[in-house]
Amino acid sequence: TTALINPNPVVDFSTSAFVCMPNGAVAFTNNSIIASGTLSYSWNFGDMSAPSSTVSPSYTYLNSGNYQVVLTATSNAGCIKTASKNLQIQLMQLKYAKGIYT
Repeated sequence: TTALINPNPVVDFSTSAFVCMPNGAVAFTNNSIIASGTLSYSWNFGDMSAPSSTVSPSYTYLNSGNYQVVLTATSNAGCIKTASKNLQIQLMQLKYAKGIYT
């Protein structure tokens, strides 16, 4: 009997450093890899919205707050791994002083 050993995905992602609010989209970059095979993805943006299967999605948060974003990668052999990161969305107020917005 021969056992077939399938590789696990290595799951990682990054986000845009700054987002203009309100209505600014966060760009998520999927950095996941696997030694052999293909991967499918599920993104949970941490705000009770429907998940996304896009490889590297953009997402607009409706409210300021802290969100735990979870990326799940599944290989074509059924191996599953996840990565999660906390994301803080803050609404910055523009201030007007001496003719200049700051």
